[in-house]
Amino acid sequence: MNDIDIKNIKKELRKRSATEYDFEAGGDLTQGNLTCATTEELKQLVNEYSNNKKTISSEKIKKIVDEIFKKYADETDNMIVLGACNYYDGDRHVSFVEEPLKEIDFDGFEHSYNKLAYPIGRTYDLRAWYYDIDDDKYEELMKDVQKIVALMPDLGLADIEKYWDNNNDAINEMWYGVHAITKDYQIVAFVIRDDGMLCDKNSFDSFHNSILCKL
Repeated sequence: MNDIDIKNIKKELRKRSATEYDFEAGGDLTQGNLTCATTEELKQLVNEYSNNKKTISSEKIKKIVDEIFKKYADETDNMIVLGACNYYDGDRHVSFVEEPLKEIDFDGFEHSYNKLAYPIGRTYDLRAWYYDIDDDKYEELMKDVQKIVALMPDLGLADIEKYWDNNNDAINEMWYGVHAITKDYQIVAFVIRDDGMLCDKNSFDSFHNSILCKL
């Protein structure tokens, strides 16, 4: 089966309680296969496909994480930042932050208020690294990170902007909501100030910090 099959199965399930649908070509199953199957059989196909896709994507993400740590990490690094959001001027809808490694000083206060988040890239002089020294290295890292981000929907995780739009009571122009994946494959969400102070500094599983997924 493929994604087209899943779309058609979901249409068939909706049709049984609603109206006709346009069958999409390109899948492995025919419309006859769908109409002859019971509702429970169709739901089982969707669940099996989703679980299989989650397993495959999890393994892909683990491989990418290992490669990123091997290529870019310092010995103290423990995570890869996947994205961040904040908002300005009382606007309760969040804005995606293009370059959180430039905007957040994860090493601020000599880690007095941040003993959890040590992302790859934070120890570089980013202005020199990005603009003068090795633009290709920075671009390569960003492309590798986006490979992980592209696979996150397969894990059933909300998009970063949507997640923080629904959990934005702790963020503003100074406080950022961050998504990251740790070296041991935990996808985490946490709130940190631009100068490196974590909102909740004791654990990734406390109040504004969350462990979203363990691969």
